Amino acid sequence: MVPIWIGIGIGILSTIIVSVMGFFARATMAGMASNLLNIFSHERRFAGSWETTFTKTVGGTSLQNNETAELTQIGSRVYGTIVNTSKNPYRNYKMRGTLREGILVATYETIDSHGVLDRGAFTLKLNAEGDRMSGYYAWTDDDINLPSAD
Repeated sequence: MVPIWIGIGIGILSTIIVSVMGFFARATMAGMASNLLNIFSHERRFAGSWETTFTKTVGGTSLQNNETAELTQIGSRVYGTIVNTSKNPYRNYKMRGTLREGILVATYETIDSHGVLDRGAFTLKLNAEGDRMSGYYAWTDDDINLPSAD
């Protein structure tokens, strides 16, 4: 007869192993689905790491902001995370959008700043070389508290 504490230990260990395997299986399946859908997509690739810079005008003063974006693309859908490294502390966002004819139209909002208003939309076009995007954005945040655009 196996002591009860060994049975409990085996049960806990089994649960942890199954959870970890499920996590990796889900990530692997999502990656495989993304790759399969992208084989049939004629859209250009936006997926990957991007360094972004934009200017935001507040009260007549132009402030440069720097961000790092990690984008995933499945067919014409693009989603990911953005970290504004100009904010102190850094501010994290989630974004999602669609891609048509090399133009990304997306929305974003903060994900970890409860009680902070900071959300908006942007339209970006990928250049012919596929290494630079440019465009415009509109936002509402705590600095202005009214819809604004640059």
